[in-house]
Amino acid sequence: MECDSPFSLMETVMARALSDDLRKRVLEDGVAGASASSIATRFGVGISTVIRWLRRDRENGEWTPHRQGKPRGSCLDAHEAFIADMIKAQKDITLQVIPFFAFNPAIRKIIYTTNAIESLNQIIRKSIKTRGSLPTDEADLPSAPQLRERW
Repeated sequence: MECDSPFSLMETVMARALSDDLRKRVLEDGVAGASASSIATRFGVGISTVIRWLRRDRENGEWTPHRQGKPRGSCLDAHEAFIADMIKAQKDITLQVIPFFAFNPAIRKIIYTTNAIESLNQIIRKSIKTRGSLPTDEADLPSAPQLRERW
């Protein structure tokens, strides 16, 4: 197998951009009229690679490699405008609070009310737990001594 490539066959199989010099030589041979198969054999690259490079050169004159891999992004990219608006509205907003603003105002009011009720229930449970048991059923009433006198 005749190969003018500075890379071995194993290196050309690896997923990395091939040199600009190699791309230029492949395109020069393609413009000169050589077949994709003969160019691929001569330079040690895949036939589909040669075809793709020739098509890109023919369509828009582009021969440099594209960036490899999927562009990195954040899961928050889709919500960028929403988050920016939230930060403009409230400068000291935290990431824990932002998800609540995704709900419409009626549901947010229910969540806030539920949180307030749960907070009150927690205070009541805490005070009963620290108090212990009551001696009688009426002991928790403020008028217990008066009721006993009447009886």
